[in-house]
Amino acid sequence: MSNRANSALEAVGKVKSGDHIFIHSAGAAPQQLVKALAQRGGELKDVSIYQMHTEGVAPYVKPEFQNAFHVKAMFM
Repeated sequence: MSNRANSALEAVGKVKSGDHIFIHSAGAAPQQLVKALAQRGGELKDVSIYQMHTEGVAPYVKPEFQNAFHVKAMFM
């Protein structure tokens, strides 16, 4: 049996409330995973997202997700 996810939503299905996630920098930010994670915003709480400089969409910063995701930016 494989542990491989078949979709982005299945992959982020392993994220739990209280988890800590690092989103890779710049053009390497996994856009499909980021979008799928935001789709789960209504069921998650206090997920810390660590990022440096990301490019692309960041739906996890929308006001409706303020209790789900907390962004820790490390860009200097």
